[in-house]
Amino acid sequence: MSSEHTDILIELNKAVKTVNFYPKWHPKLDAALGSFLSLLREITAARGEIRWKVDAKCIYSGKTPIAATLPVSTTLARKLFLRKVKAVRFLPSVTLSDIKAFLQVLLLEPADVFARGGVEKMLASEGATGGILLNEMSYKDLEDLKNELKDEALVASKKVDQELEAGQKDEGSRMKQELQPENAPEEEEALLSLLKRIENETDAIKYNDIAIRVTEKTDALIGRRRFDEAMPVLFLFLKHTLPKYMPSEEMRKKAGECISHYLLHDFIVYLVKTVTDKEEPERTAVQQLILMGGEDVPGILLDALIETGEANRRRYLFNILVHMGEKIRPMVVKRIGDARWYVVRQMVTLIGELGGEESIEPLERAYGHADLRVKKEVLKALARIPTTRSSQILMSALRDGDRGIMGQAIISIGILRNAAAVDTLGELALKREAFADNSPLRKEAVKALGTIGDRKAVPYLTKLLFKKVWFGRDTNEELRTLAVTALGKIGGKDAMSAVKEVYDDSTGTLYNTCKRVLEGSVGAEDDTEKHGTDTNKS
Repeated sequence: MSSEHTDILIELNKAVKTVNFYPKWHPKLDAALGSFLSLLREITAARGEIRWKVDAKCIYSGKTPIAATLPVSTTLARKLFLRKVKAVRFLPSVTLSDIKAFLQVLLLEPADVFARGGVEKMLASEGATGGILLNEMSYKDLEDLKNELKDEALVASKKVDQELEAGQKDEGSRMKQELQPENAPEEEEALLSLLKRIENETDAIKYNDIAIRVTEKTDALIGRRRFDEAMPVLFLFLKHTLPKYMPSEEMRKKAGECISHYLLHDFIVYLVKTVTDKEEPERTAVQQLILMGGEDVPGILLDALIETGEANRRRYLFNILVHMGEKIRPMVVKRIGDARWYVVRQMVTLIGELGGEESIEPLERAYGHADLRVKKEVLKALARIPTTRSSQILMSALRDGDRGIMGQAIISIGILRNAAAVDTLGELALKREAFADNSPLRKEAVKALGTIGDRKAVPYLTKLLFKKVWFGRDTNEELRTLAVTALGKIGGKDAMSAVKEVYDDSTGTLYNTCKRVLEGSVGAEDDTEKHGTDTNKS
């Protein structure tokens, strides 16, 4: 069942990326999250309730780490941990509303989650139905929180009514004051008035007329580089491109034309700067606007990515670029030839995310770069592209003299689950050099053999498991412990027999690892049931 937990984790990561690009009211969001919902329903229908435990470093099913070798496990674990989520339950009754509510918890900054009463209260306020529960909460707890929120809303509503009855200012006057700052220019007052009119306009001809007038006044703001004052206009038109808010196709088309009119080079540069602001409350909408831009957008984003020094800002830009897909490939490939090593490394990462066989040639070219940091990034990128050529490049990297390069090659081979590498990795796992410490490489080789999951690795791991040494006993004990974990992942009668034999005569960490592996095995499979290479093992 470990592969099913991994599948859920990967789909959850995709869903998090999806909600970073689509607002929760976007009509495409439901379809984009549909595969995650289908997967959860399929697995929980067959297996029953899925339970995860969370700490700061990983997500677990029972005591077993889920996809521990994948960065996504660490990333999502940290997101959950920072929001004080220690346990997650997926039930067969899971709905799209549950998924959306859960994703909103991950989308908000931890401080914002706590400001809304914590993760449990957020689920209730976001409309969860009980198909996903966090920490120790039950379905009844969720319903109680919903009722509590209703009571709070009722109290707040009565308070407002009392204030109005006590002689508060007329609502219309108050709204006008909010929209019309003191001493505001006549031009701004007129624009706000037009926005209010177009917001509720249902006649296409009148909508078109107001849109033209809004555009004229917005052009004046943009011409004076008062981009921040023009943003409400773009947000409104963006909303009007969606059928949910604007049923008329003709009016939606006009709203889209208005947005395209504004998205010239200088305004796109402003949007790109805005989207990387850590405190930007409308980041999702700004991302959508950027993606609606024209031919200038990829170049502006790439330049900003190169020039930005802060990691979190680069992450926002990187995600948008990946979302743009194939249209950025020619520009990225061209920048592979940049003289600056860090630029080449960034482009290599992007090419790896784009994937596909067409990525192999520029990656192979980048592997010739003199900087080892670029070479390592190429090997990371190749792990995302399961082709014969990528495996060949990774295998050749095992002969590189630099241990850092060799270590990354081993990790990438494991991620690709390249069964053809089992013998090479097995020999490396057993190789002990007399005058150099190659234990880090041996450890990575053992972990990769477990990740690949091919039965051909069992003899190598068994030999390592029973190997006795006079010197470096601590290191050897750690290697033996890793070998037990790898054998547990591979499974089968021979693997479990080896683990059982060591278990009977072991102590400390090795003993505990053997025990966990043996308790987690459903029973030794007959070797005839699983033979040869198994490159699709999850």
